[in-house]
Amino acid sequence: MPEIAGMRERTIVLSMLRLDGNGENPTAVVLPTGGDDPFTTVPAVPTRMVATLNGQLRPEVTLRPGETQRWRVLNAAPHRSMWLHVERHSLHQTGQDGIPFARTRTVRAIMMASANRAEFVIQGGAPGRYRIYAAGYDQGHPGGVRPDIELGTLVVTGRETTGRIPRQLVEPPRMPRLPVARRRTLVFSGDISGKHGLGVRFLIDGKLYDVDRIDQEVQAGTVEEWRIVNEDVFQHPLHIHVNPFQVIDVKGIPPRDTSWQTDPGIWWDTFRLPPDGEFTLRTYFRPDITGKTVFHCHILPHEDNGMMGNLLISPKGGAR
Repeated sequence: MPEIAGMRERTIVLSMLRLDGNGENPTAVVLPTGGDDPFTTVPAVPTRMVATLNGQLRPEVTLRPGETQRWRVLNAAPHRSMWLHVERHSLHQTGQDGIPFARTRTVRAIMMASANRAEFVIQGGAPGRYRIYAAGYDQGHPGGVRPDIELGTLVVTGRETTGRIPRQLVEPPRMPRLPVARRRTLVFSGDISGKHGLGVRFLIDGKLYDVDRIDQEVQAGTVEEWRIVNEDVFQHPLHIHVNPFQVIDVKGIPPRDTSWQTDPGIWWDTFRLPPDGEFTLRTYFRPDITGKTVFHCHILPHEDNGMMGNLLISPKGGAR
């Protein structure tokens, strides 16, 4: 798009680091807790959470009045969803998880689960300083609402200019018009019984991850629908490697939670499971890539504690 091609482009990585007294991330068994840090370690290690924007603590980002910039943002935080806001500025979203929209969607904020990516155009308002922040949000954790996070400051300064916000974008991919070859149901759950070891464990279909087990086998070149059921209080962001998907139905969005995008035309590679809810995805297993890959919760302490499965993409005619 000519309007976008002429803009300044910024790649922005949001992250959170849990640091001990030595400036290192402690490796230990994790347990859920309240407060700013949703996990603690066993044995307990004094830590603090540090939020960064491109590896910096609350940096300044400059923009001229009226200028438009393209921001490509990744949430690299291991366990925190970022409900991204830029104070008194709209976000003109042009793509999700690396796949463009057909038309620009103007929103006040964009929710980004761990590993989500979003692209948007931002236009400088009146000269001044504006907060870039992740609004407080309840991810379904027993500790309640995660607090606001100050990520940086947008500084609108300099000579006024006139930028254009594109409306019509490029043609996005389309789901092939194929019959649904198979429908599956996967169940996500948590376990604190100690049956599977110290601390909380996270399961898919009642099983911990096993590197040597094939959990789902599909056939390349086919369309499938997966119903993903959440029996846990956490919002588990499901990520499937290789093939993006569209979400065609969501049940259980918490009342008055306005952070969800449920348009079935959006392509995702990571989408949140509502607490005690479910969603149904439709995906096309592209015929040119076969082999073993994975699907998992992208809250890393959940993935590391069992919530992952192996997916075998078999050549056409080879799946069970």
